[in-house]
Amino acid sequence: MSPARAIMPMHLHLAAIIAADHSSESVSSVKSVVKQSNRTHCKYVVIKDPRGVKHVILFSSTLNHAEAVPCLCKPISAGYVMIYSGQIVIPEINSMTLNLGPAKGDKQLLSQLLNQ
Repeated sequence: MSPARAIMPMHLHLAAIIAADHSSESVSSVKSVVKQSNRTHCKYVVIKDPRGVKHVILFSSTLNHAEAVPCLCKPISAGYVMIYSGQIVIPEINSMTLNLGPAKGDKQLLSQLLNQ
């Protein structure tokens, strides 16, 4: 682990990438991190898998968006997500590495993912 990552607060490190299966273990780990703090900042990418199914990937802000896209998947939107006192906020900030921004419906997808 690099020194810069070691000194960042735990709530900035959502260690698990929530994969397409949205396993209960991954969702539980993210929920526990969210409960530990009133604020959580992370990134997300909405992808389409090779079958055309849409998925949300939520990941640490220490990674860039392009690193989070699985092989053979197409990114369709990307952005930043902040959770303040349980409320999801998506700022209008684009991903520089994917040249994509938030899309209509991203907040609903993230809400569904986090409220499982």
